[in-house]
Amino acid sequence: MAIISSYPTITPTSSDLVLVVDTSEDGNPTKTATIGSVNALATDPGVQVLTKTLTNAEWLALATTSVEIIPAPGAGKSIQVLSAYVKWTYVTAAFFFSQSLNLSNSSTGAGSSGTEQGVLPQAYEDIDSNQTQIFTISGADTSLNQAINFGCPNATTVSGGGSLAITVRYQVI
Repeated sequence: MAIISSYPTITPTSSDLVLVVDTSEDGNPTKTATIGSVNALATDPGVQVLTKTLTNAEWLALATTSVEIIPAPGAGKSIQVLSAYVKWTYVTAAFFFSQSLNLSNSSTGAGSSGTEQGVLPQAYEDIDSNQTQIFTISGADTSLNQAINFGCPNATTVSGGGSLAITVRYQVI
């Protein structure tokens, strides 16, 4: 076998092979496996990531009309939000919101009723550049077959020019 430093360095792909030792087999335990199959063992197959971009019009209507981020998972299932963040893309006027922004299962003004799973505090407002902010994830009761929506309590003032992208890491339970 050659000295390890004599092999060229590459950027592997998921179909490239690695050597593994099958500890459950006697005789010839040396085998190959794809990098993709090794990666599948290291990641939780139940965790999903979804990004939803809101237009400026959706942002300005948020106090009365929440935006669905994750669709309802089906009968007998619930969504658990693991982490979430918003990327603000500033265009003209600073983004402003007079109350907290929420991820919840409420379909109107996502903080007015329903189970709240994440919050962007009102103290984060006055965004006048491209920024990323992380939601505080809440302990919450589960709600069967309910979508996760982004919104705020009714009567919240929202203003600003630009768009925002919300990324949510979640699992269906």
